[in-house]
Amino acid sequence: MVKRATLYLSCLCGCLLSILGMAAESNISITGNVKERTCNVAAGSEDFTVNLLSNSSSLFNQVGDHSPAVSFSIALTNCSTSVTGVRVGFTGTTAPQNSDLLRLDSIPASATGLAIEVLDSTRQVVALNASSSELSLIRIIPGQDKTLNFYGRLTAIQLPVTPGRISASATYTLEFQ
Repeated sequence: MVKRATLYLSCLCGCLLSILGMAAESNISITGNVKERTCNVAAGSEDFTVNLLSNSSSLFNQVGDHSPAVSFSIALTNCSTSVTGVRVGFTGTTAPQNSDLLRLDSIPASATGLAIEVLDSTRQVVALNASSSELSLIRIIPGQDKTLNFYGRLTAIQLPVTPGRISASATYTLEFQ
């Protein structure tokens, strides 16, 4: 009986040693960079609503017709002296007819045939869900506050456009240089 227990223990130790003998070591290098702070987003620019006002459905006689553009801005404060620019990206659910337009939310009594277009300060369309490399760099004077100006407007994506409420949401992301 003693010999049997010794044999089992010897086999168990042999198996463990063979597993340990197959172990390997690998090194992982972790690098990074600590930068100065970038800019703060002003309190009124963190979460806000852009009111596209009331527009008549008669404005939209053909696909591509727009409502008047309504301005909105994102204010950056306390920018460090190391910040020279920012890229602003907008993400959200796009309209099936045009991936540059925000799809309207499905809400009770909602308008149909419309989507929302976001424009930059020069009134050029801002591509939604774009990668960082596709976004324009907006220059910032180091150490100074910056107001980023944009516009929103309704765009007809199918006819007829029916009157109703509109609602959509987007998230903006800032990438500082």
